[in-house]
Amino acid sequence: MLAILSPARNVRPVRFPGVAPARPLFPAQTRRIVEALRQYSPMELESLLDVRPERALELFDGYRRFDDDSNATPALPSYHGAAFYNLNVPDFDAGDFAFAQARLRVLSALYGLLRPADGILPHRLGLRCGLEVGGKDLYAFWGDALYRALFASGELVVSLASMEYARLVDPYRAPRERMITCRFLVQHADGARGTVSTVRAARGQMARFLIKRRIDEPEGLKDFDWDGYRFIPGRSSPTEYVFIRQRKLF
Repeated sequence: MLAILSPARNVRPVRFPGVAPARPLFPAQTRRIVEALRQYSPMELESLLDVRPERALELFDGYRRFDDDSNATPALPSYHGAAFYNLNVPDFDAGDFAFAQARLRVLSALYGLLRPADGILPHRLGLRCGLEVGGKDLYAFWGDALYRALFASGELVVSLASMEYARLVDPYRAPRERMITCRFLVQHADGARGTVSTVRAARGQMARFLIKRRIDEPEGLKDFDWDGYRFIPGRSSPTEYVFIRQRKLF
């Protein structure tokens, strides 16, 4: 069983004791994307990537020096966002990281499909930013390459990714290739729904739960109970696991 996560927007180099950065799976494709980004001025990057001027200058300089990967750090501890804060990689021991390396993948607009130890450099790139590579948007550029890499082993895939990133793999699946999507909702008086912040936190906590408990069968996911979330059989299906948290009243 493999689980997939969306990346965070922010990347800050962080190393993990005993883990040497590995070479990502799609270096040629990453180089092509970087070459496309190098065609943009700092002001154009500011608009393309929706960043402030000072950040655009940093990215402009970073993409110019991107061929030097000597400062690359493992992907999993280097992503910084709500899901990764809740994943809490600094708390992992060597066994946790090894299990994550075997069971967790991060989908990336720039790097494609990342294993936890794959070396990455600071960057920012969203799938829907409007960048074209060879006349193709990023979805068309990646095509079915990430799907093929993810499902090559024939393992079931658990999606903890957003719809934006799940679109990199889901449309190509054959009926025999099973993927379970986890949904996280909060119960309100007028129905159950999720917000960006609650969903991202729950995805990170589910990934942590999977790793810490060494879960390798989907049945084990149903025991997830962080922050009051409970698996709801009546709302779930073989392809969608729904977890609902009762709204806290103060």
